[in-house]
Amino acid sequence: MTDFGFALVDAPQKDEFFAISFTDSKGKNVDLSFRKYIEVSGTTGFVNGDNFADQFSQTTAQELGLTNIQSVEIQLFASGGINNITWTEGGSVPEPSSPLLALAGLGLMARRRR
Repeated sequence: MTDFGFALVDAPQKDEFFAISFTDSKGKNVDLSFRKYIEVSGTTGFVNGDNFADQFSQTTAQELGLTNIQSVEIQLFASGGINNITWTEGGSVPEPSSPLLALAGLGLMARRRR
């Protein structure tokens, strides 16, 4: 993934309601507290409490200092829930064997013509 966002529903009005951990494909890990995540994600107008749902702005791998986002772990320390999870997939990764098979096939075709 290149970015990640979610909504927090019915979160208690505490400064440290949750922690979130991001890991990239190289194993690098970034742990953020609730307040730090709000700061990093650029979310404004956040109002937590009963009967509220707040959507966090998308957080990019680049903002976190990661090459990509391989996994996300959200730890809730009280009642509440996570909803409306959003993310963007990264670019496609080419399969390394396809070009090799194509070259081998072309080599066989050229050899067969002779």
